[in-house]
This record gives sequence, structure tokens and C-alpha cells, in this order.
Amino acid sequence: MSKRDPKSTGEEINNVENDQEQWQMRPQETEVLIDFFSFIPQDITVAPGATVTWVNRDDVQHGVASSDKTFKSKVLRTDDKFSFKFDEPGTYEYHCSIHPKMRGKVIVQ
Repeated sequence: MSKRDPKSTGEEINNVENDQEQWQMRPQETEVLIDFFSFIPQDITVAPGATVTWVNRDDVQHGVASSDKTFKSKVLRTDDKFSFKFDEPGTYEYHCSIHPKMRGKVIVQ
């Protein structure tokens, strides 16, 4: 059994490059927790194609609604989730539809 030199075949190097390209092309997934009447983190930055999931960890109901009406969740009870995929670059300000003083921002770039 002989060992192949990756420098001579280039196979291992190409595999690493392909793995990196595939990793970079995977859509990003990010979670925002809703707890203590806050969005945690309040502001996030994601790449186009990313999916953001809000998870209500609070003891009361909340909702997630963008200021420009791009997205809106149903009322989220404790442990309920809402996800939205951000395809277009831009800044998306949002708030709790039940408690409007709760605010957050998703920056897609």
C-alpha cells in the first residue's frame, strides 16, 4: 500500500477548497431570543439568504412584526418560534406587536 503525496495529486487541496466554498454558500441560521421583554440580541447582521428564528422564552405572549410589514408572526406563546428568510439586503426594523416598546433590527448585507 503506497501513500499518495497530496502535493503531487492536488486531490486533498481541491477537496478542502470545495468544502470551504460549500460552507460559504450555506445559508446562515440565527436565533433571537425573546426574554425579559427584550429581543436578545437586539440588533443582528446576517448575509442575504439567512434565516432568523425568534424564540419566545418569556412567560408572556409576544409577536414579531417588521415596521415595513415585510414579515409578521402569529402570537407567540412560551417556547413558540417564528422564522423568516432574509433574501434582500437592507435594514429591517421590527417590534413586538403586543408590546411596541420592544424593538430590534436585522441588517442584511
